[in-house]
Amino acid sequence: MKPVLIFGAGHLGKIALDILQKNKLFIYGLLDDDLNLKGKIIQDIPVLGTTQEDQFMELLNEKCAAFVALKKAAARKLLIEKLKKTKNAHLINAIHPSVILASDIHLGEGNLINAATSLGPEVTLGNGCILASHCGIGQDTKIGNYVHIGAGSMIAERVVIESEAYIGSGAIILAEAHIPQGAYIKPGSIVEKK
Repeated sequence: MKPVLIFGAGHLGKIALDILQKNKLFIYGLLDDDLNLKGKIIQDIPVLGTTQEDQFMELLNEKCAAFVALKKAAARKLLIEKLKKTKNAHLINAIHPSVILASDIHLGEGNLINAATSLGPEVTLGNGCILASHCGIGQDTKIGNYVHIGAGSMIAERVVIESEAYIGSGAIILAEAHIPQGAYIKPGSIVEKK
């Protein structure tokens, strides 16, 4: 496996770093556009520079894989699409070792799936999604690109969550519900099929 360059050294970057290290991947370094972070060491890994520095961008594809750890969906989408289009970057998934994945799921690229989360049979997960810890995703659920599902959320079977939706922590989405593109579901909400 290629070394990994993590884009983002904030909260989500630290989670991604921890997950990738637990999976015994070699981390080349972190990049972050906050100039105050340059040169800092996070979990023994240096923040090398910014995402605008060509010397690091040139490492992608042949020498390094990439993981984009930006919390805001719009920023994550923009950077992932730029990396794919201009660098043909190989984007990896950051999946915590405690995650339970059914054998017949369909995973896109650049997803973060945190500790104690489970995905049931025939789940489809798009690109650039964040599934926080302790989530449950039921059978035949379809999740679009750049979706965020907060910690402790429970998604029942045959749910459709369109791209760029935000599901707050502890939300419960009941069977066959449909969450439209860009929707914001408040933490602790219960959403039923309409």
